[in-house]
Amino acid sequence: MILFSDIFDRAIHLTDDPDLNYYYMRDPVGFQKVMLPYLLNGKDRFSSPIEVASHLVNYSELESAIDELTGTGSNVVAVDEDFNPPADSVFTFRIGNEIDPDAVYNSETRTVEFSRDIPSGEACSIEYCYAGAFTDSFVWSYQARYLSSKVINERVIDILAHCTLLGWVEKEKNFILDIRNLLTDHDFKTYAQSNSVRAKVAWFDNVKAELDDLIGKLGWDMRGTRKGGF
Repeated sequence: MILFSDIFDRAIHLTDDPDLNYYYMRDPVGFQKVMLPYLLNGKDRFSSPIEVASHLVNYSELESAIDELTGTGSNVVAVDEDFNPPADSVFTFRIGNEIDPDAVYNSETRTVEFSRDIPSGEACSIEYCYAGAFTDSFVWSYQARYLSSKVINERVIDILAHCTLLGWVEKEKNFILDIRNLLTDHDFKTYAQSNSVRAKVAWFDNVKAELDDLIGKLGWDMRGTRKGGF
């Protein structure tokens, strides 16, 4: 099994986009919900080796819920009885409408520790998200000293992280191009996007090249391993 959250964690460390990193740190639930379609659509780029790619068909669905709470004058607030986040969930906390990135959920005491005291009656909340997972085991019929199931899993996470990121970069590239098409020559005197467009296109090309290399290397290593190991 490969958790979607592990793929998202790998993807975020492949980019230096400050907005995306800020979103990832402050609102993990929102981040995973936004990135999930890019993963599920992008996984189709991973079409070979078929012995691995065929396992991407089976995956669990997203689970998410929010628990609306009320402050009691302390920074610790108990969650409701029916709030039961699955293992490997991520959380986003709010005081009123403001995100509290420093809050922590304690699964043993079933309480949220916010970054400040919540006055009695003030609204606060905790939201969880379990984005899902590819549920198949990524094993294969060959046994090799240097190509174990664990190594294959890590390679697959890398590939899927690039697939996810590629979809995001493509959207960013198209967004910048759409802006260019809407703006007039006069607008460009104060809002020049030419450098941004070149940067996004170059970023897309680099991620695409890295993805192709990773897929090719995995396929080559699997084909080059003799049945029964070394």
